[in-house]
Parts: sequence; C-alpha cells; structure tokens
Amino acid sequence: MPRKILLDNPSVDPVLGFKEYASGLKDLIERSDPQFSVGVFGGWGSGKTTLMLAIKDQLDDQIVSVWFNAWRYEKEEHLIIPLLDVLRDALVAWAADTEIEIDPSVKKRAIKAASTITKAARAIFAGITVKVKLPVVELGLDANQAVTAWRESSSADDARDAQSPQSPYHASFKALHESLGEFTQRGKQRIVVFIDDLDRCLPSNALQVLESMKLFFDLEGFVFVVGLDQSVIEACINWNYRYSNNSGDAISGPPISGQDYIKKLFQVPFNLPAISRDQVDNYLTAIFLDGKEKDANRDNLMEVVRPHLDVLIGDSEVNPREIKRYINAYILQKLIQPDLDDDATLVLLAFSFRPDWRAAYQAFRSKHDAFIEAVKRQLGGEESALNDLNPNLANLPQSFFQYIKSDSGRKLLSLDAPQLDEQVRALRVTQPSEEAGAYSPLSRGVKTELYTIGGDLRRSADKLDGLRPYDLTGARETLEGIRKSIEKFNYTLQQVSEDQPFRQIPEIDDAKIQLQQLKNDTDVLTFLLGRSDDIQLEDYEKFLERRTKFLGSVQRLLVMFNSLF
Repeated sequence: MPRKILLDNPSVDPVLGFKEYASGLKDLIERSDPQFSVGVFGGWGSGKTTLMLAIKDQLDDQIVSVWFNAWRYEKEEHLIIPLLDVLRDALVAWAADTEIEIDPSVKKRAIKAASTITKAARAIFAGITVKVKLPVVELGLDANQAVTAWRESSSADDARDAQSPQSPYHASFKALHESLGEFTQRGKQRIVVFIDDLDRCLPSNALQVLESMKLFFDLEGFVFVVGLDQSVIEACINWNYRYSNNSGDAISGPPISGQDYIKKLFQVPFNLPAISRDQVDNYLTAIFLDGKEKDANRDNLMEVVRPHLDVLIGDSEVNPREIKRYINAYILQKLIQPDLDDDATLVLLAFSFRPDWRAAYQAFRSKHDAFIEAVKRQLGGEESALNDLNPNLANLPQSFFQYIKSDSGRKLLSLDAPQLDEQVRALRVTQPSEEAGAYSPLSRGVKTELYTIGGDLRRSADKLDGLRPYDLTGARETLEGIRKSIEKFNYTLQQVSEDQPFRQIPEIDDAKIQLQQLKNDTDVLTFLLGRSDDIQLEDYEKFLERRTKFLGSVQRLLVMFNSLF
C-alpha cells in the first residue's frame, strides 16, 4: 500500500506532448520579432505551469527570463511594484551569471536598467518625482504667480520647463522605457516575462497585472508568456467593465467584452488540451517517475486504481490535477483505515469527483443505508426507487448505473452495515461535507460557472438589443441562446441549493423566481415572432416593447448574481 501522496508540483519530465509544445513555442519566441504576448490557456490543473517551465528551460541563455508568480504577491496594493522588482532581480542575476558568454557592455546595460527600475519603482510607490536631475517644481503656485512666471520666463527657462515632467508616473515610466530600451537595443536583446497563477488572484488583482503588462508593449525586446484560465479572466473582465454600480445601470459607451480584451492582449493563443482516456497510462508513468525513485507500491496503484480512472474521465476529458487528487484521496483513506475495501473506496470517491454523479455522493453521505437499498431495488427493476428516495437522483446518467453494476460497484453494494459505516467515516476525511458548502457562495467552481453562464447571457442580450429591424431569424436564434443560458443558470442553482449554506440565502430563491420570469418572457417573445418571416406590424411592435423590458430584467438578474460574489 502506498504511504505517500503525489505532490502537486510541475512535472520535471513532462509528457502528453508538452515537450513538443514547449519546443514549438520556444522557437516562436526566439525567432519572431520580440514585441508580443503568448496566452497559455487552460483550466485549473491543466499543466500551464509545467508547460511554461519547459519553455523557460529551453530558451537560449542569452535571453533574460523573468518568472512572476502573481498569486504570491496578491497582498501587495500595487502589483506593478513586485513585477518590477522581479524584473530587476532577473536582470541582476543574468548579468552576474559568469557562464553566459556575451559582450560585457550588454551586462553593464542590464545593471543600469536594473538600477533605473529600482528608482522608478520607489518613485511610483512613494508618489514622488523620479530624481533624474529634474528641477524641483513648486506645486503650491497660485494663478497670479503662474501668470507672472510666464511673463518673466526666459528662453532657457522655457526650454528647461518644456522637458520637465510633473507627474511622477510619467517620469518613472519614461525613465524605465529609456533604460530598458537601451538594454534591449530595439529587440536585439530579449526579455521573456513568464506570469503564472494569474487566475488564482482576486479579479481586481488579475486585471491589475494584465494592465501592467501593457506598459511594456511598445518596447521592442519584450515577450510575455502568461498562463491563465481564459473563462475565469474573461468573466472577471466582463463583470469589472460592464456595470458601474449595483443599480444595474450600464456604463456609458460600448461594453468591454472579456473575449475581445483577451484577443487584443494576446497575439499568440495556445490552448492546453485535457487528458483523454488513451493518455492516462503515459501520464501515470510520468507522475511516478517524477518521484525520482522506484515506488515499491506503484504496481498496486496501477492495478487497483487504474481501472477506475476510465470511469472518472468518462466520455470527456479530465485535467491532470484531478487525477492526482483522486489518487491522493484514496491513499489517505487507506492509510487511515487499511481494512477498507479497495474497490468500494474508489467507487465512492468516483461519486464525489464526477459532477454528474454528485447527487449520488450527497445521498450516500446523508443516508447511506437507504441509498444502497434504493440502488439495489432500482437495479432489480423498481424504476422509481431512487426517485422516491430523493428526486435529484432521478437525473443520474446511465453511466452511473453501468458503473454500479460492474464488479467494482457490486463490491460497494455487498458491504454490510458496519462496513458501510466505516466507508462513510473514511469519506468524510477526504471529501467536503454538505455543511462545509462544496458549492458555497464563494466556491471558485460555482463562481466560475455562473460567471461563464452570465457572460453568455449578457452577450446574447447585447446581440438581441443590436439586431437590425425585422431580423426575425437572428432574433429567434438569439432567444434560443438566451433560453439555454437560463436553463444552465437554473441547473446550477438547483445543484447549489442542495447545500445547507445556500438555504440561508434568500437571494438564491429570488434569483430562481427571476429566472422563471425570464424564461416565461423568452417564450412570449418567441411566440410573438412566430415561425415565419411574415409578421404583423402590431405583433412586431409588441415584440419591441417587451424586448426593452426583457433586457432590463436580464441586466437586473446579472447584477443580482454579481452581488452574491
């Protein structure tokens, strides 16, 4: 039996095509004109850090590599300051590396740039003028003194004042650009900045880092490689720029789309694929080899756990971190209670890890005896057994029943009452309880899901608002998109309502009522449009009138969800 967990560290010897990905991106960075940014897009645990480290390791040593872990500095009020500090440290370390064979003058320029970064960062932080031999300006002059100074000034004074920036930020960034530009020599020397863990930051901090990147975009010689979950960042941008206050009033002017923002920011998008069934064996081999030792119990894991991973993945894909979590949960339960049946333990963990089986997990935790009995009766032909126990169990997919009828599933069904009690106690050690709020208001997974659905709903509402007159086909298609978003909202709220914390939040019930009203309004609008392009003027005018009220309702609903986060 294994006695240690699998660490959640970036792989030192990546597989799943990561070496090829890294090699291609490394060539692109080294051969292209250095004035662009790469977005490494992937969900939680998809391997973004592993890929970026692989790229960094392959870069030519004459390139200055900068690694900025955004999440580490989240408590900083102004994230531009630690970003500049990390850049400064990288320049100093690169210049001090005796193994890098390069003209000494280039290393001197690196030190000079690092020195300027220190002064500029200090000035930005303190809000004072950068001391680069600029005259001190008296800020307390009144209007009369200003006019007198204008009349009495000489040509020399005018020339001097014309070159004197008054904003500490302008002076600082000007000095930064000049010094870094001198170092990069219009792209002859490259600086590659890797930004990791951006989507683990709070939305405001994540946006602050992205905005800080723009300061370097007009400097030849800079390449940014950023790992992020595109859906999370897009949702943050949508919510940050869409509304000005809690009243639901939109900011004047066109809204900033998160999708468009990302497209403009990253000229090179790279989407990391998840793990499919046919890649699981290669991945397992890689994570065991990363331990740099031969685990005597590795064969046990491969033999016992491996068949259940196909079920965990199902017909879709899964991110690498989720596989590690599944294995680690099994290891911990077996260490605490070695006598637990292997297959029964892994079956129950699959219940908790598969989102579409979560109802089964909750039912087992709350009433395990009744749940097991209902499953047996349903498998025996009583089709309503699970539905009678809990209506949420009526929606379990066919894959669940195929799994529970397998030899592994039968192991769970064959346990007696004391053995089931032991399984429940072990499960509580590694899996969140309902009381802990697996889908709490601050749950990252639920927030991301609602953000994404909200973004889809907002875009559809915008499209409906901007349709050309009498574009009936476009209107019908857009209303269908809105109806699907409403269904997704309802499904997500139904899931989270099963958890105790949400039962104490009246806004959830209010949201359900609003969603039902929106669904009704969508049906009415669709009915008014009819099925053909031949529509009466009266009906079309009713459609336009109801559309205006409908869009206001959509906006109020989105603001309500925003307040929950």
